[in-house]
Amino acid sequence: MLMGAYGVRPGTEIEPKAFAAAERALQLDPQLAEAHHAYGAAQVFCRLDPAGAAHTLGRAIEINPRAAISYDYLAITHAVLGRFGEAVQAASRAVELEPDSVVVKYVAGGSGLWARDLDFAEKMEMRALELEPDAAFAYWVLALVKSVRGHHNEAVAFAERCCMIGDRQPLLLSGLGQTLGRAGDNVRAAAVLDELLGLQTRQYVAPLYIGDVLTGLGRFDEACDYYERSFEERNGFLIRMATSPEFDPIRDHPRFQALLRRMNLPNG
Repeated sequence: MLMGAYGVRPGTEIEPKAFAAAERALQLDPQLAEAHHAYGAAQVFCRLDPAGAAHTLGRAIEINPRAAISYDYLAITHAVLGRFGEAVQAASRAVELEPDSVVVKYVAGGSGLWARDLDFAEKMEMRALELEPDAAFAYWVLALVKSVRGHHNEAVAFAERCCMIGDRQPLLLSGLGQTLGRAGDNVRAAAVLDELLGLQTRQYVAPLYIGDVLTGLGRFDEACDYYERSFEERNGFLIRMATSPEFDPIRDHPRFQALLRRMNLPNG
């Protein structure tokens, strides 16, 4: 599931394997909370079905009320369905249950961004970095938070730090390109775009990441070309488009709205 969500491989390739494994686990032990969690995670990030995932993750929490990561994923489903208060509440509960987990804090901060609570998102990612100063994905979320706030110098610095730690992986590069574009540094943003397009000739690069850089550059029609390809590939991170504020500049574009309708997601 995570390989699909983070764009390591196309979601259409990952989905049948993720569901087969989760379904087999449920057959072996219907009372295994982790199996329900895995199935719910696949629903949201492989099938793009946050409403169905919310039900399944709720079952995981019912079996194991101390399953912090299930609360974190439940927060994600609430956020993309527009239930912002419930998203932050679930993410906060996850952090209460596992206060020393970098992953729990990073995911909580990401759901806070998607729920448009920038203060909560920033606080969670800063706490993640207190635990692990080289947590690349915490820097990735912080870069987007700072960019949305209009703190462009900080946003670019966080994104550059993220790429350095994470060896310039495509997801992380997309954050750098997007923050550079939003900062008005179109030359450097275009250079990141060229880097991603060059990587695409040697390895799989999720179309979503190229679309994000194009959005940062304000090239919305081209961005939608890549977003539509991402939908055909079932890239799990598409769900964040529903509400996350970094998509506000493109949100009213007719093709973007049409894509949200195809995914049965709210428009934020």
